[in-house]
Amino acid sequence: MYRRFIKTLSLVLSCVMVICNIQVTHIHAEEQYQHSEIATSGSVTMKVEWNDPVLGQPTTFHVSATGGSGAYKFRMDAPSYTNPNEMAYESVADPIRGEWMNYTNECNSTDYSFTMTASGTYNLRFYLMDKAAGVYYLRVSTYIQVFDSNHPSVRSIVQSAVAQCNNETDGSDYQKALWLHDWLLNQLKYDNTLKWSSAESALTRGLGTCQAYESAYSMLLSTAGIENAETRDTYDGHTWNAMKLDGEWYQVDCTWDDSSDNWYIFDQRRLYFGLTDELMAVAHPGHSNIYTVSGYGTRSTTLKNNYFVKSGEAQQWADSYKDRIQNSLNSKQTQFSIQADNSTYPPSIYKIQNGIIAYVMNQNEWFLNGKKVTLVATVNDNKFDFKVTYPTECTKHDWDEGKVTTEPTCTKDGIKTYTCKNCATTKTETIKSLGHDYSNEWTIDKEATCQEEGSKSHHCTRCDDKKDVTTIPKTDHHFDNGVITKQATTTETGLKTYTCQDCKTTKSEIIPVIKNNDTVDSEAPVIDVGSIKFSKDSATVGDTVKISVKITDNVGINESVIILENYETGKKIHLQKGIYNENTKKYEYSLDINDDIPNGHWYISSIQARDKSDNLGIETFQQNEYSFIVQGTKADSEAPVIDVNSIKFSKDSATVGDTVKISVKITDNVGINESAIILENYETGKKIHLQKGIYNENTKKYEYAVDITDEIPNGHWYISSIQARDKADNLGIETFQQNEYSFIVMRNNVDVHKWNDGKILQQATCTKQGLKEYTCLTCNTIKTETIKALGHDYSNNWTIDKVATCQEEGSKSHHCTRCDAKKDVTTIPKTNHHFDNGIETTKATCTKDGVKTYPCKDCKTTKTEIINALGHNYSSDWTIDKVATCTQEGSKSHHCTRCDDKKDVTVIPKTNHHFDNGIETTKTTCTKDGVKTYTCKDCKTTKTEIINALGHNYSSDWTIDRVATCTQEGSKSHHCTRCDDKKDVTVIPKTNHHFDNGIETTKTTCTKDGVKTYTCRDCKTTKTETIKALGHDYSNNWTIDKTATCTQEGSKSHHCTRCNDKKDITVIQKLNHNWDSGVETTKATCTKDGVKTYTCKDCKATKTETIKALGHDYSNNWTIDKKATCQQEGSKSHHCSRCGAKKDVTVVSKVAHNWSSWSVVEQATTKKEGKERRTCRSCNAREERSISKLKVETQSMYRLYNSNSGEHFYTANVGEKNHLANIGWIYEGIGWNAPKTSDYPVYRLYNGNGGEHHYTMNKAEKDMLVRAGWKYEGIGWYSADPKDSNSIPLLREYNPNAFANNHNYTTSKPEHNWLISLGWKDEGKAWYALN
Repeated sequence: MYRRFIKTLSLVLSCVMVICNIQVTHIHAEEQYQHSEIATSGSVTMKVEWNDPVLGQPTTFHVSATGGSGAYKFRMDAPSYTNPNEMAYESVADPIRGEWMNYTNECNSTDYSFTMTASGTYNLRFYLMDKAAGVYYLRVSTYIQVFDSNHPSVRSIVQSAVAQCNNETDGSDYQKALWLHDWLLNQLKYDNTLKWSSAESALTRGLGTCQAYESAYSMLLSTAGIENAETRDTYDGHTWNAMKLDGEWYQVDCTWDDSSDNWYIFDQRRLYFGLTDELMAVAHPGHSNIYTVSGYGTRSTTLKNNYFVKSGEAQQWADSYKDRIQNSLNSKQTQFSIQADNSTYPPSIYKIQNGIIAYVMNQNEWFLNGKKVTLVATVNDNKFDFKVTYPTECTKHDWDEGKVTTEPTCTKDGIKTYTCKNCATTKTETIKSLGHDYSNEWTIDKEATCQEEGSKSHHCTRCDDKKDVTTIPKTDHHFDNGVITKQATTTETGLKTYTCQDCKTTKSEIIPVIKNNDTVDSEAPVIDVGSIKFSKDSATVGDTVKISVKITDNVGINESVIILENYETGKKIHLQKGIYNENTKKYEYSLDINDDIPNGHWYISSIQARDKSDNLGIETFQQNEYSFIVQGTKADSEAPVIDVNSIKFSKDSATVGDTVKISVKITDNVGINESAIILENYETGKKIHLQKGIYNENTKKYEYAVDITDEIPNGHWYISSIQARDKADNLGIETFQQNEYSFIVMRNNVDVHKWNDGKILQQATCTKQGLKEYTCLTCNTIKTETIKALGHDYSNNWTIDKVATCQEEGSKSHHCTRCDAKKDVTTIPKTNHHFDNGIETTKATCTKDGVKTYPCKDCKTTKTEIINALGHNYSSDWTIDKVATCTQEGSKSHHCTRCDDKKDVTVIPKTNHHFDNGIETTKTTCTKDGVKTYTCKDCKTTKTEIINALGHNYSSDWTIDRVATCTQEGSKSHHCTRCDDKKDVTVIPKTNHHFDNGIETTKTTCTKDGVKTYTCRDCKTTKTETIKALGHDYSNNWTIDKTATCTQEGSKSHHCTRCNDKKDITVIQKLNHNWDSGVETTKATCTKDGVKTYTCKDCKATKTETIKALGHDYSNNWTIDKKATCQQEGSKSHHCSRCGAKKDVTVVSKVAHNWSSWSVVEQATTKKEGKERRTCRSCNAREERSISKLKVETQSMYRLYNSNSGEHFYTANVGEKNHLANIGWIYEGIGWNAPKTSDYPVYRLYNGNGGEHHYTMNKAEKDMLVRAGWKYEGIGWYSADPKDSNSIPLLREYNPNAFANNHNYTTSKPEHNWLISLGWKDEGKAWYALN
């Protein structure tokens, strides 16, 4: 609490003195800035400008705005920072502090100043509010990269500190954690403004809150390889670190350790280093609510790596209590307490220190008379409580199972220590050294490089000793992708240099001379795919199918060809003699249908044209684009059948000089023309084509032979495919995996199999061999290996085969740890009887001996022991044998404490009577004596005492003996307070009558007197009083005696308010008629007068009044007399609102059709317009209009390159693109734009063996690759419409020299032509991109 008070006081003082690094000023002068960023919302545009920052100096950010109301409020958020090449932004300052939360007053612009202090990237965010313009949140966020070697990044500072730490410590996690703790405390001070809250502020500004301490220390620990976590006390608003040392969590509070105080006799800067959760909760009570919750991940329960424990200071503290503890042990106290010596410290300090001291006390060993005792110390506020368990006397040691106190090594013996369970006595036993256990696996001691050899050996699994040290040859150079060191020109070759990424060795490659494109035509012929036409969709024998296509070129066409392919058989026909038609401007090709042409779907697979400059133009097509059907021919269309189950090898394994023969059954309905087996080496990828298969009439198989020469590599050779073409040119193909049909080539008995880890078929025992089976991962070949018998492994520890007892001997031996065989069988002598503690079978008395009997716990044999007679033990205290009373004497003596025998019998004299307090047996009065009797409490004897008469005690106050009334006198006297005797009797005169308020017994009127009678409340005597007549009391208000009407007069007078007598009688004149509001008895119309009749409400008399004719009241609004429709006119006029007369009759034009909503009758697509229709709801007239073609929704296709494998990769997935770029692929930008969907999917496949991706629109090609073992990964994207002339073709090239990753796809004609010039094969158009 004291520490918290000091920090609070410091905060209050610093708030007065704080100088903020962020300054806000309003600027009016124009200034040019090097950088700017803008953001717009509605009509408001916000702009932030600044110059290149200089680390360590303030950078001004000018914030302004245009548009909106012109009255803006600005705010700058707390900046964030991340190290170079990292994306882990941390807020430099606490973003909830006022300066970051508050907007400026309304202004046009403002300036903010912020000082950047570390190399890296800062994210600064500025906000604008213009409420009048409806803009409440407009933000500009900018990322600024800064570098200055004089202001290193936070990561560099941390790495430098950790490197220094590693040099200056022994490398243990504890020493590193302590060194980094002390180093951090020297770098910064606590920020009393509570502003700076990050590792950046801690390590580059020298200021920070607890968050800064925690963040910086966490980064230091992580870089040093020490696992750590944040502990956040949300109850106390504080944070600190948890760190893991030697597998255990510890709590560290660097903030509270950062103190210059020296109030106590220990280092206060390390008080909070390595605490348990319980002790940290002493300083931060809210932590108790956190670490006790289920799921808390950094539970800290030990002080093994606490600073004071490790330094030995805690032991010194504990030693200061040693003598006091030992004194309590010497007196065999099982529970005791000792006041702590530091009780004058604040509780938050002494409770932590005492917790550490108690931990050390519990680690120490405590003894009494050479015997170990168990002592448990706990902290109870400012004292220590102890509980002690003492050992029992040990008559026979009962050893535990022992524990290894010194581990044996490969070369040194170990020690095992046994402890007696009764008395804690220990004994030791030697554990023999283990000997080396060398691993069968090689350990790389030195990696081989391209410059020097490496080495490997078999290491001991325990001590890292090694044997069989072997040289590892140098590796090949690891060349990069090369850089062009000399550009090729049209007259000179260039040079490309490759550098080894490891040793920087270089090699060079010549770049050919560049052709001069200014003089050479490089434009390929243009094939107009939209112009392709067939003369027939279907044909049979005798028909001719004509195909026409428009092909143009700037220098003229030299030759052209259409390649037709049969979808069912794969056969191809090349139509090479295209005839140019001058009228249609197209090239025309003809195909005569005969019996040699197979039935089925024939489609244009490609059209190729070469111009007179030898430029080649190619268009490729899918089977569903341009096709026709042939039917009714007799051509064979059945491909040869390859019986894969008939495949046989003459050898499973071969070496140089051998011949391996392969046979397979191939059949066809028209006969085999040619066949081939393609062998592939699994390890190298090399291939052998066996093309001369000889047909064996006996076996009905084709046989192939391969002679094993020095040129054929070792390894697994497997059949990758078998191909056969029949006499009708139908092709049959079967492809295989590497583990299906294979044989092995080996030299010098080198095993080329790739064996798995094997599985044990039969475990080896001590006396019998085992068996282990291995399978080749490539060809599934199986081999077995004998596992040597293990031999007996006899334990160094004795095993008790038969326990010795007190009746018979036992035996022990050394057992095998595996099979329980034994050796060194040894006799164990009989044990002594194991007598129990005995029971007293005959009790010893003061005068007779007793007997104690001891049974053996094992065999029940007994022994006895005489217990001597005890003798009398007389107490020094008197025992009262007979109590003395007031009527007889008593006696006392000294009794034996065991048998009640007595001596020194002595008489006790009679006692005095024990009278009680007495009772008054005869009451004393004012005139007579009384008597008091006392009784002995013991014998009931009594004695009496006279009590003198009291005499009268007259009161000074009068007592009313008889109350005086209005009819008789009373009396009074002075009474005795005890006996009621009286004196001074005196007469009290009669009282006056006590009349009530009276009642009026005769009523007074205006003309007659009244009477009021009063009655005495005591004696009921009455008296009367006259009340004079009141006289008339006339009201000033008239009273209507008779109401006047419209037919007769009335009267009025002034009435007396009491007797209703009246005066001033006066006549009231007749009233006027009380006419009602009248009713119209004859209605007035637009052209005739009306009559209104009024009736008197009182007498019902009537009178009449003429109402003038109203005249017409024409409405200003038109009335539709006849509704106009979409087929005929209507009419309208102004109507009189009363009689319906009309004027201004006018024709109303026909109305527009009442159209329904448009409904789609033909959907628009991306290829053609649609149609929609609406209908008039009134006349059913119809109207139609076209719907524009749908706009193709596009997506970008990303292109990446793997410099290691040479593969180009294409994807529409941004996440996949980013992932590959992050792991080292080179992002080459957007390759093309593709539709998000279309009728032309592009399939994506993956070869798990070669690591290659393949992409194709051809479903047959996709299916063939899947059958060959490729993994189908689904539709990668969609192609644009091949028939759309605006679509851009993706050109496909094939590298026949590459083992894998041998396809490339590009929209770039120059890239395509360049690859073809390098030897790549042109495979036409793969798919199409959007223009």
